[in-house]
Amino acid sequence: MRQRQVVARLHERVRNARADFHWKAAALLVAKGKHLVGDDLNLRDLATGRLARFVHDVGWGEFLTLLACKAESAGLPLEKVSPAYTSQDCSACGHRLKKSLANRRHRCSCCGLELDRDLNAAINIMRGGTGPPGVKVADALPCPQIPFAS
Repeated sequence: MRQRQVVARLHERVRNARADFHWKAAALLVAKGKHLVGDDLNLRDLATGRLARFVHDVGWGEFLTLLACKAESAGLPLEKVSPAYTSQDCSACGHRLKKSLANRRHRCSCCGLELDRDLNAAINIMRGGTGPPGVKVADALPCPQIPFAS
């Protein structure tokens, strides 16, 4: 019986740390943002595939719900963009370059652009959103640094 209590306490600590991180990250994004744009992920399908354990572990659904609520209460628009090819299309010239998930760098064979795959996808996602007038993608990046919960 004692071991179950120890394990339950550890699970509670992890759950609390995750919730704390979600609250801090959402608050920081809403405080720094003028217009929030993100992938319109199909979490139901992701949570049944081979990444299911990781999707459930990090609580994407909880975070996205919390972010939507915080953005709405702050009067900020939260726009969802189709995630199709955001990490494969070059953010500079638009050339589509197929790559595996293991490939973490975007190297365009057409224009020579080289940057992190996630940053390339973030630029494409920002361009996919309409955004407020006068705000350029360069003004919105890089994303604010979110401190890890300790």
